[in-house]
Amino acid sequence: MSSNTNKIILGIDPGLNITGYGLIKFNNFNINYLYGDYIYCGRLYHLYDKLKLIYNTIYNITSKFLPNCIVVEKIFMSRNADTAIKLGHARGVAIAATVNFNIPLFEYTAKQVKKIIVGSGSANKLQVKYIICKLLNLKISLKFDVTDALAIAVTHCYNISNLNKLTNNY
Repeated sequence: MSSNTNKIILGIDPGLNITGYGLIKFNNFNINYLYGDYIYCGRLYHLYDKLKLIYNTIYNITSKFLPNCIVVEKIFMSRNADTAIKLGHARGVAIAATVNFNIPLFEYTAKQVKKIIVGSGSANKLQVKYIICKLLNLKISLKFDVTDALAIAVTHCYNISNLNKLTNNY
């Protein structure tokens, strides 16, 4: 069985106020949308309530779909250290929610995702959203956080495809 057959991939775009997530199915180089949504924590005042909501939602999504791999956006260096630390908390609980499932975890920077999806590491969110919605046959009304999460998952599909091409040539 090829390593690109029937993989369910969960992409996560972590954020303290909004965390996007998206699931795709990768089957013989075809990519299909399964599910996507976002966790809105902006109405919660306390950091721990936000982290608990992120953890519980990602845990429930992981247990429901049992993806073959998890793909998370790497943290960028923010000018504001407090913002970077809080984003790290959100990212950490999203990852922690998946670790007991023993599912492989992969990480990509926003720049890597933009380069793979749009062809430019400096692409904007609207460009990424447009390409992802076209690729997955989705309505353009999805939130950026959801399309960003789907873009992270799709990026991993392209990396799997490229790795398979390299290993099959030897």
